[in-house]
Amino acid sequence: MLEGTAVSREQVAGALLVKVQDLRFKARRLASREHQEVVLIQRRADHLVLVALAALTLLSVTLLTWLSRRLLRGLDRLGAGMHRVAGGDLAHEVTGERDDELGRLAAAFNGMTGRLRASQALVEERTAALKRRGAELVAANADLEAFSYSVSHDLRAPLRAIDGFAAILREDYAPRLDTEGVRLLGVVSDNARRMGQLIDDILAFSRAGRQTLRLVRLDMKALVLEVWQGLEPQRAGRAVELRLAELPPAWGDPGAVRQVWQNLLGNALKFSRSRDPALIEITGRQEADATHYCASDNGVGFDPAYSGKLFGLFQRLHGMDEFEGTGVGLAIVKRYIEKHGGLVAGEGHPGTGACFRFSLPGGPDDH
Repeated sequence: MLEGTAVSREQVAGALLVKVQDLRFKARRLASREHQEVVLIQRRADHLVLVALAALTLLSVTLLTWLSRRLLRGLDRLGAGMHRVAGGDLAHEVTGERDDELGRLAAAFNGMTGRLRASQALVEERTAALKRRGAELVAANADLEAFSYSVSHDLRAPLRAIDGFAAILREDYAPRLDTEGVRLLGVVSDNARRMGQLIDDILAFSRAGRQTLRLVRLDMKALVLEVWQGLEPQRAGRAVELRLAELPPAWGDPGAVRQVWQNLLGNALKFSRSRDPALIEITGRQEADATHYCASDNGVGFDPAYSGKLFGLFQRLHGMDEFEGTGVGLAIVKRYIEKHGGLVAGEGHPGTGACFRFSLPGGPDDH
């Protein structure tokens, strides 16, 4: 009975082993089949992804092509509009109905052309005004020329007649005149001569404004000495010392610069005639962009509070009873120096003299 039981157990174990092996085989077949299905699904998914990518790429290319063509058409219109505006057609406007960066760029461009049209209209208006002003200045210069001719000829004749008849009265009828009559004749002659000098100075001031400059390289020391020699009558019988330093050359119009020195040296002699001795000093220095000169004296000087009036036309800081003159000389100096593009200034104090400085533009190597 024990043996029968052992056989039964072996049969059951064998049957179980066969079942287990069969289950393993089926499991392996099922796993293989599932793996194949997974691979198939993966392949199908990969194919779908590739198809989707291809479709998306095609759609992107199509969209980019459409956007590029639309953008290029807008840029072409904008570029063509810019060329037209650059050619002078400020009335042209770029058409743009887009609500994007290109549309805003077209609107900004149209706004710019609008401002350009307004600026051009303003320029044309001001140009027309300048032309009118230029025509008025030409007419005024012609009138000034006619006035200068009238002054130099028509007004001088009666002044010469007044001075001449006063001299005849003084010479031929002096014995019949009392002291007051002789004095009054002297006043007439003095005022006639003063009026003649004023006419000469006004004409000189007018010429200074109209004269065309002829710039040459000037030997400034030689020019100062030439002017100084011409002032011999004003310093005759006086103790006057001229201290003339080595002066650098400068570029300027010979006649204009000679007139500048004539007025500055003449003033220095006039306002220092109460000094014994009178001292006049001329110095100069060269800089990179300008040449500077200074004429100083030990004369009566002036109140620095009135230095701003020195170069005004008909401005006088001293009375006629103290020093003769018309108040035009320094105005001529200023006009000539500024016409050269230079600067002029004056410094002084009462009783200690004055110093007048001016500059002429241009360095030593300029032409």
